[in-house]
Amino acid sequence: MAPADGPVRLEIGRADVSGPVLARVTAFLAARAGLSVDKVSDALLLSDTIASAHALLGDATLRITVSTRDGSMELVIGPLEAGSSERILGAPHIDGHGILERLADQRVVIADVDGRERLRLVLGEISDREDSG
Repeated sequence: MAPADGPVRLEIGRADVSGPVLARVTAFLAARAGLSVDKVSDALLLSDTIASAHALLGDATLRITVSTRDGSMELVIGPLEAGSSERILGAPHIDGHGILERLADQRVVIADVDGRERLRLVLGEISDREDSG
């Protein structure tokens, strides 16, 4: 199946619906990108972890841009307040390592010019793009 033509942008205001919304969108896009079954499973765990981290953002709206291409999926979370990416990456832990550290093939904190930041997570074939959305 061909990847989506353009990025999908989500804005989720309520933390209690983040999990179900992210799971459905992430699973669909991961499968559409041609990720392996293991990577689709990783994508679902990744979306659950991001959704649970939504509470760390306080009352903030969770903004995520998801881009796909053959064999890879990129999620860019933000804009976030400075330091939020590290809080998201650090929660929850397994054997002393954050879950996102184990699931995402690439993790990059992108500093924005306004002092905010975005968290870029890549699953599958690592994209050489520095930025998205």
